[in-house]
Amino acid sequence: GRVVKGIDVVRAIAQVETMTKYGVMEDWPIDDIIIESITIIHSS
Repeated sequence: GRVVKGIDVVRAIAQVETMTKYGVMEDWPIDDIIIESITIIHSS
């Protein structure tokens, strides 16, 4: 898919500090990230 609106939010999420969780999951956000709403547009 692609982002058509809100790329600033995507970039902000990409910049959060991360850690390794359970020894195998890399890039796990240290603080929870909560996305309050999204809209999925299906193209034909």
